[in-house]
Amino acid sequence: MPIDEGLSIEKLDASLNLAYLTLKESIPQDGRIATLIITADDPGTADYISQDFISLLVANRNKDANKYSVVDRNNLELLRKEQELQASGYISDDTIVSLGKWLGSTHVVTGSLTEIQHRWTLNLRILSVETSEIIGVSNEHF
Repeated sequence: MPIDEGLSIEKLDASLNLAYLTLKESIPQDGRIATLIITADDPGTADYISQDFISLLVANRNKDANKYSVVDRNNLELLRKEQELQASGYISDDTIVSLGKWLGSTHVVTGSLTEIQHRWTLNLRILSVETSEIIGVSNEHF
């Protein structure tokens, strides 16, 4: 899988772990979590972030006091719509929440990876599908 040139996979993994540790406290008891619309300059990098974060959620869900579940987003039609949204350049929280409702989740994780002057920032947020409220944020710089 291609990863953005100049991006250290080790530092990205460490940042994803830190983001998980920050955000897991925001996941409510019995929450149903979906990871949607992670943006990055390279689609392969965005997919890597999404899949790695899902892996962290699944691997740790029974260890965490919250006992949440992870909703699978591997529906081809949803992925097609998500790609169209990403290509449009504008993705509102309301759109993300609608996709989360469609999946049957109670909360969605969304975010981005950006680079400014050779410094990377991983921004992940958890949104409530019911209220569109941002209930957790993690910004990791590396």
